[in-house]
Amino acid sequence: MKRSMVIVSDTPIYKSDTGFHIFEPTLREIEEVSDLFSTVTWVSYLRSGIVNKNTRLPNPENIRIKPITDRRGGRSLFKKLKVLLSVPSQAIKFYKEIQRVDVVHTRAPSVPALLVIIYSFFDRSRIYWHKYAGNWSEIDSPLAFKLQKWLLSKLDKPNIRITINGVWPGLHHGFISMENPCLNQKYLQELAQHENTRSYTGKLKICFVGALDPFKGAMRLVTALLSETIAPHIDSIWIVGDGAEMEPLMKMKEQTSVPIHLCGYLSRQEIYETIYANCHILVLPSETEGFPKVVAEAASHGCIPVVTAISAIDQYITSGVNGFLIENPSVEAIQRIFINEILKHQNLQQVSQQAFALAHLFTYERFKIRIAQEVLTVLPA
Repeated sequence: MKRSMVIVSDTPIYKSDTGFHIFEPTLREIEEVSDLFSTVTWVSYLRSGIVNKNTRLPNPENIRIKPITDRRGGRSLFKKLKVLLSVPSQAIKFYKEIQRVDVVHTRAPSVPALLVIIYSFFDRSRIYWHKYAGNWSEIDSPLAFKLQKWLLSKLDKPNIRITINGVWPGLHHGFISMENPCLNQKYLQELAQHENTRSYTGKLKICFVGALDPFKGAMRLVTALLSETIAPHIDSIWIVGDGAEMEPLMKMKEQTSVPIHLCGYLSRQEIYETIYANCHILVLPSETEGFPKVVAEAASHGCIPVVTAISAIDQYITSGVNGFLIENPSVEAIQRIFINEILKHQNLQQVSQQAFALAHLFTYERFKIRIAQEVLTVLPA
């Protein structure tokens, strides 16, 4: 008999005339394992405003979205106080949902995850699957993130498993290093049948895919590529996403001879077919990450990942072999990796091929097998 599961997270939910839409990349991950359960109840914050383009309705009928009032924090003391005062009511709602199921899944770091992590210390009758999606090795993380990591490090219980990005010393046996899935094995097989015809001997097409927020580094990337040394080797720059840096990027676009394409939000299929299939290199000069799915998605199309050496990224990417590592998220570091390694590399085509091989670790099929064998086999007391 299949178990029932509740998910507690702060994953974005929006309401439309057709139902509740939820953040698509995370939804896709849950849909792939949903048939392991009789029902999946997803409890998260209902966002205001129009439906975000990166969300959609769930496909499997056994996934039920149960939104609650948005209690996310903010920078002001007043907003932080509002979150603090809402904790008791949130805890009661989560507790009621937990009592109805056999498996509890949290997605940390988040306030909902924190509350359920605390509760799991006292509950031995259910399986708990805590996922920490952030950078486990981050030192200067917010206090709430540090608290959640500390609590998880103490949760050495037989009915609890904690999935994280990468392998880190000193953690108890309940921790499992597990890749963030984003690809289907069938799709990878189809891609393998098509020869990569991109030439790496001429000018390079560079792309960035992600939120246009300062910590992601789109502005740093464009600034670095427009230097006198690198710009002559760049065919074009493709920026996918939206956010605070869109306006300054639009101004930069008007002031340079290097074509900069500001694409805004694109569908997953558009990113695959228009961006990854045609660009030579994905650059993600982030200040903080867990393991971004765009790295594996780009690699699956032979688009070479160039990423900051943070979190578990350098446990998968070997500079000059299946991608390139930026030593720190600065303009100067991006320029150094291009000048000293990428533009001097003798066989970028081979790096592209090795990147494609890396992508096979990030399939939904592999993820589903590991959840079934390494998480759901745990026996509650």
